Amino acid sequence: MSEAPVNVPTGPQAQYQAFLDEGRFMLQLSPSTGRYVFYPRVLVPGSGETDLQWVLASGLGTLYAITVNRSRDGVYNIALVDLDEGPRMMSRIVDCE
Repeated sequence: MSEAPVNVPTGPQAQYQAFLDEGRFMLQLSPSTGRYVFYPRVLVPGSGETDLQWVLASGLGTLYAITVNRSRDGVYNIALVDLDEGPRMMSRIVDCE
């Protein structure tokens, strides 16, 4: 009899990370409300619907704000991006100070 692996992440965050590992940027969409949800969740915030489905994001958005961090370990940015689908996410913009 085999045992289940210990400490294997499950749930929406693990699914999201698996999509990223495959090179796909996915968002959750509630068909009943038409709302896109980010970060990954089990319920639609504020209304509680559980009909979230994974859909491929357009990858497009508008830069809302950016800051640059400089340290002994290097220089990197942190950006807030308003996705075309609606949610705002925190990210990094590669090759851009």
